[in-house]
Amino acid sequence: MELKVSIVDVCQAKADTIILPLCEGHRKLDGEAAALNDKLNGAILQVIRRSVFEGKAGQTLCLHTLGLIGAKSVLLTGIGSKENLTENNYRKAAACAARQLPGLKSRTAIFVHCERDMEKTTAVEAAAEGLVMGSYEFSIKRDMEEPKLKSVTFVATKEERDAVRAAARRGNTKGGATNLARDLANAVPAQMNPETLSLKARAIAEERGLTFTCYEQQEIQQMGMGALDAVGRGSDIPPRLLVIEYRGAGKDVTPIGLVGKGVTFDSGGLSLKTAEGMEAMKGDMSGAAAVLAAMDAIAQLELRANVTAIVPTVENLPSSKAYKPGDIVTAKNGKTIEVLNTDAEGRLILADALCHASDLGLSPVIDLATLTGACSIAVGPFCTGLFGNNSALIQEVLATSEATGELMWHLPCAERPEFKELIKGKFSDIKNTGGRAGGAITAAWFLHHFIEGTPWCHLDIASTMISDSDKDYTSKGMTGVGARTCIEFVERRQVCAPPVAVEPESGAGSGEE
Repeated sequence: MELKVSIVDVCQAKADTIILPLCEGHRKLDGEAAALNDKLNGAILQVIRRSVFEGKAGQTLCLHTLGLIGAKSVLLTGIGSKENLTENNYRKAAACAARQLPGLKSRTAIFVHCERDMEKTTAVEAAAEGLVMGSYEFSIKRDMEEPKLKSVTFVATKEERDAVRAAARRGNTKGGATNLARDLANAVPAQMNPETLSLKARAIAEERGLTFTCYEQQEIQQMGMGALDAVGRGSDIPPRLLVIEYRGAGKDVTPIGLVGKGVTFDSGGLSLKTAEGMEAMKGDMSGAAAVLAAMDAIAQLELRANVTAIVPTVENLPSSKAYKPGDIVTAKNGKTIEVLNTDAEGRLILADALCHASDLGLSPVIDLATLTGACSIAVGPFCTGLFGNNSALIQEVLATSEATGELMWHLPCAERPEFKELIKGKFSDIKNTGGRAGGAITAAWFLHHFIEGTPWCHLDIASTMISDSDKDYTSKGMTGVGARTCIEFVERRQVCAPPVAVEPESGAGSGEE
């Protein structure tokens, strides 16, 4: 789908559909909305006054224009009350519209912003994100013949055009990052393993001019990463440690660290999962997918920050070579870990990755991992569990997630003797599981042993990595959660505000009619 910006008369412009976002409680219309209402003989106000369309978040209504204007239909999409109007309302409204357009046989659309309570560039950026994410579908079905949306045009004046174009580009890039993360995590397990993930990461780095390093198994062993090496032993495809570096600021600026769990398939190892428990385990690399997609977008946006991504990647499979319950492994920082359950493998590979982040001097460090089923029990399917060792960083990440709509809930990870005892090893420094009670908390407490002294946040995305249905900008399958929060976090951390980019006259987010 191409996003364009144009100076057009919405009543005359030729398109399949005009998308018109409206708040609740409208009794008067102005601007383009009023002009469209007049041309349609008052039809928009009629459906509002009769409460056929109320403007509630998630509501849509299609009006056929019967040739009265250039477009074939007008799609009203609700953005909720004016008092609670946020970027996420716009994001969701645009995504809801994008989901309706295939059923309307729409291939071209015009997006009209007429709610003056929100800056146009803010609304356009959010809408672009929503349109891109709401248009996503992962499928390998042969009979998909519904027409696809080809382009959406944002309306702007001559004075607004450059700023609106830049906003559309930013939204397109951020929404595209989520879709890239979805593509990576949705890939069928036969086609995604540590080797192919490494090739995907290398391709992203080469396309964006990033520094890429892939540490193979022998190098992992030489670096003392006994935990990562142990988890990868069960597969014929050896583990890797991927490092991608983006440098958009000066050498004196400390790089931010993004760490993503990359278990490309998790059978549980010798502590084998049930058949039902394995169904979604191609998505156990969702943390890695989010981090790689974020790096792709950060480079495209040319953010003025330094960022290093670290992805430990393995397949956790049972075999005669697999690591076993009762094994004791040594992480990069020398701490010994007693393995009680081989299905608690994510924290093991993250242990070595976090040690590496610390050794590289990255700060702060954010890790994303589908770490515990316990987190789903604690916070449900709509919220990511957030843990950390720095209160200011925790609040910063929470505020970032509010802006992106990727909701998070702060759970404790405090230095208390009770948590220490739960994962204290019998024959080693620590053990890799503290039992069912407080499982998400003890997993986070386990991780903190490998990042001590560095401001750190752990995002347990096990509850939000997958969706059973399409809803606004959330797609069925792997959701790509975390990618936009990482991008937004880095964007807010820029050393100074970037200039508004003036885009070329062609390409996604910059087209003009």
